[in-house]
Formats: sequence, C-alpha cells, structure tokens
Amino acid sequence: MPKNYVEVVGESYYFEYPETWFIDIILNIQAAKKDDAVLAKSGDYKNKLIKFLIAEGIPEKQLFYAGTGAYTPWWERSRKNKKGINVSHKVTIRTDSI
Repeated sequence: MPKNYVEVVGESYYFEYPETWFIDIILNIQAAKKDDAVLAKSGDYKNKLIKFLIAEGIPEKQLFYAGTGAYTPWWERSRKNKKGINVSHKVTIRTDSI
C-alpha cells in the first residue's frame, strides 16, 4: 500500500532586500474660500517642506517633486456660501541603491 505523506528532504530560506526605497509625502492644504492666493501660499509651504527635509539631512538629489493638484470637492460646489479649494503637493524621496 502506498504511503500518503510528504517527506521533507531539506529546508531553505530566501531573503531579498529592497534596493531602493520610495517615500511619498503629500502636503494637503484646504482653504475656506476659493482664491488665487491659496495656490501661491501652498507653493510656499511646499518650498518650506523641501528646505526642512534638506536641513534634516536628506540629499537634494533624492528629492523629486511629483506634482500639484487643486480641486473643489463636489459636495462643496452645490453650496452657495462654501466654495473652498483643496491643494495638494506630492514630494517623493528615493534612496540610492543599498
């Protein structure tokens, strides 16, 4: 009669370490009223964030600006008194090969 089991002959492990790390930082700014100054102020905050990251020791060559988004949420468009705007900036940190 055949035996119904699996015989373990050996054991192995496989490790794979990341070569590059990607870290996304998203800076969101919400304004109560829609105006052009929000975009300029949000750009100032983005620049302050980048200067802070460089001051904390992250090399400038590892920082990448990934874009800006500005929109008004649909639920606020229907209200007459509330027309806020949301602005977001994305900064990506990419490490060198380890």
